[in-house]
Amino acid sequence: MNKNIFLTVISILSFHFLIAQDYIPIAIDGAHWVVSYDKNETIPPVDKLWEYYSTGDTSINSVNYKKVYKRDLAVTQDGPPFEAQGPYELFGTIRDDSLNRKVYAIQFSSINECPENQEYLLYDFSKSIGDTIVSCIIPDWNEFVINDIYPAERFGFNTRVYFDWDEMYEGMGSYYGLFEEMFAPFKKAKGHRYIYHTFLDFYCRESPCWLFVSTPEKLASESIVLFPNPALDFIYISNENDDISSISVFNNVGQEVIRKSGDLHKINVSELNPGLYIIEITLNIKRIQKKIFIQ
Repeated sequence: MNKNIFLTVISILSFHFLIAQDYIPIAIDGAHWVVSYDKNETIPPVDKLWEYYSTGDTSINSVNYKKVYKRDLAVTQDGPPFEAQGPYELFGTIRDDSLNRKVYAIQFSSINECPENQEYLLYDFSKSIGDTIVSCIIPDWNEFVINDIYPAERFGFNTRVYFDWDEMYEGMGSYYGLFEEMFAPFKKAKGHRYIYHTFLDFYCRESPCWLFVSTPEKLASESIVLFPNPALDFIYISNENDDISSISVFNNVGQEVIRKSGDLHKINVSELNPGLYIIEITLNIKRIQKKIFIQ
């Protein structure tokens, strides 16, 4: 057999073997991502660090998601272990479509060109070599054409790398982070000089994670459960410690539409318009905010 034909056949067979392997999910309970933000004009260390933490299930429009929390980390030149520089806040949700090898997300805060408060395609690992991947985290000018797909180890985790001149990691995200745009740093108008970049610096797939000085076994807000979500007429509140002192409901422009100080286990939302709302729950002196959809 001609050597070139032989190599081509081996390449095709290897590729199909890779694709036939079990899908590696990204929406894993206990996963952590550490992303760095680096301004090109500043000296080391990096200018900002933050963490995503995936934990807890939720249902939106009868679809199951994994909740993703975000918090800032203290900037250090020494690397892990990291220390928190603020509390966890609910950033969004992610889910795997394992059958079709795709990852979908809903983000509640804008950090990229993807829509807020609605589902969008975050990653597509169904593509083959030569295909173009289209996602809102990939800028229009940065066409991602897959040159190669191969197994590799990243951050101590076995993954499959989808390679262009950037990298996407099945089960993890991309070279630039989790929700971060792929090579889309802000540029100055004149000269087109890049001002900053983001990078996925560390990844840990379980808790407690060695990356942090301490990782809470349970988020404070997890003691509060709101159901159903989405809601239609009433929202019911379950609290382990039963120490709620007040409840407020805010619409998407920050207007308080409901305030309660009595019967703190049920809220009548039948007169509210459909959409996303913030429920602020006061536990003694601590305030916890949760997002809920009214349908």
